Parts: sequence; structure tokens; C-alpha cells
Amino acid sequence: MPGLALCAALLLLSGCSDDDGPAAVEGGEDGVGIRGVVARQKTAEGVEGVTVAILAAGRPVHAAVTGPDGGFASGPMDDGIYEVVPVGLELAGLDPRFDAMEPVRDTVRVNSGAAEDRVFTVVGLVPARVTGEVTCGGEPDTGATIRVAGGAATDRVAGTDPLGRYAVLDLPAGVYTAIPESGACAVEPAFRVLVLRPGEFGRADFGG
Repeated sequence: MPGLALCAALLLLSGCSDDDGPAAVEGGEDGVGIRGVVARQKTAEGVEGVTVAILAAGRPVHAAVTGPDGGFASGPMDDGIYEVVPVGLELAGLDPRFDAMEPVRDTVRVNSGAAEDRVFTVVGLVPARVTGEVTCGGEPDTGATIRVAGGAATDRVAGTDPLGRYAVLDLPAGVYTAIPESGACAVEPAFRVLVLRPGEFGRADFGG
């Protein structure tokens, strides 16, 4: 039976309860059906505590947890085609704002009880940000404030510096609206909408 932590992660895929769901397998032995490693791209250091879900026809059938060296193994499996998906990254201390998994999922064919090893890489990301300038009469507005709202329940206010520039840093990916709230004069546009992917920088300038 899967533990509660594994259930929380696998709910992202199909759902389970403490009394019903795919069996959880930690570690493994030689000759297992599916095995692999989760490691950091820059250091090649293994990442412990990542839950790896194994799906057949879209349904989780096994779950493995990476050990101290980042390795995981499913245990013996029937021949067939499976999807291998790292899930519940937060349970391993990873932050979606700063960490991305490559690939997000992989397909494995088990033949005669054996399959090739799979490698998942944790790639460090620069958090998304919104920056811009506010001007009034062609000059920097040094007293303006800009509200940036959206994303994962983000609501932040930034003030401009002596050059009229502002910045809102460390944002998760998402859709944001930058709205001028105060300043030396009325500015245009009234707001700007930005769609930010992980690590992307968005710019929103305002002038009056």
C-alpha cells in the first residue's frame, strides 16, 4: 500500500488512498523491470526523495522513491510499454520556481523482464521576473509604484528607483498583470499583461 506522502504525489496523476492504489517500491535489486537515476545537471549529484510514478495505459502501477544516490527501481514488471514520471518534486525539497525536470516524462519498453536505465536531470532555473521603467513628461518618475499580480496568488508592489526603474523578482511561471498605482502623472497603458515561462523576464514600461 502506498504511504500518505506517495499518495499525495500520485494524486497529481490519477488519485489513490491509503487503502487503495499502486504499490510503492523503494530501492531495488539487479534485474528489476525499470530503474534509473535523478541527478542535478550541474553537479551530477543524485537527488534523494523524488517520487517516480510508473504508468501503464495512463494508470499508475508502481511508485519508487529515489535513494541517497538518486537511484530508483520499480521491482520486477510484466513486459509492456510504461511511462516513467517524476512527481511530487516538493517532497524532495525541489522548488518549481528554481528547478525543472528534463525530460518531464519518459517512455520505457520492458522486454523479458528487463529495460534500459533512465536518467532524469534536475535543471536549475533563474526565477521569472517583471521589470520596467516609468516616465512622466519624458523624465524618470522616481516616486511611482507598480503592482504585479497573478501567477501563484502573487500580489507584489514595487517602487521606482532614481532612474524610474522597478523590478519584481523571484516569480513562478504564470500570467501576470502589471498595474501603475501611483506616480507623478497619469500614465499609459492602464495595465500590461505578461505571460512568463520558467526563467523568463517580462518587461512592462509606462509613460505619461
